Amino acid sequence: MNNIRIDWIDLTKGIAIFLMVCGHTSIPLSISNWIWSFHMPLFFIISGILFNATKYPNFNLFIKKRGKTLIIPYIIFSLITLLTIHDQTLKEWLYKGWINGCALWFIPVLFFAEIFSYFIIRYINSNCLILLTAITIGTIGYMLHFFNIHFPYNIDVSFYASFFYLIGYISKNKIIHYPPKHSLAIFVY
Repeated sequence: MNNIRIDWIDLTKGIAIFLMVCGHTSIPLSISNWIWSFHMPLFFIISGILFNATKYPNFNLFIKKRGKTLIIPYIIFSLITLLTIHDQTLKEWLYKGWINGCALWFIPVLFFAEIFSYFIIRYINSNCLILLTAITIGTIGYMLHFFNIHFPYNIDVSFYASFFYLIGYISKNKIIHYPPKHSLAIFVY
């Protein structure tokens, strides 16, 4: 997995991106609801599959790299977006992040999901325990949603995202070596 492109993963990401765009058009609600039911979890599963724990021997290196590739672009695109819209003030964005209608919400969710997952992967060496932790963190995300508890920058959604990220991570060795027709069938299912 060291910088080797895997065709079926690229194809799956492409299909998910296409479906995401379709889901934000004026297609029938039943189709967009179907797309919304799985396209974001799919992105997080793929991110977990592609995570390489040995690439980040310590947390400082991890944060520096992920900050450079996620947070700096997030800030730049947020400032550009803030200059072009008038319904959210800079003060509101600084405290809450993007909510309701801006695609940039995804970036801090991924960032925090990766932080949660980094510590879980780094300090738990058993896939069974990682799975139990993933279920626990997913349950926390569900309970936060159920009780309508929200944190700035959608950190509450990062608990859900971590569940899918960790599922991808622990499944990587089994999924990555499947013949492409089987692997794609897993994601389409």
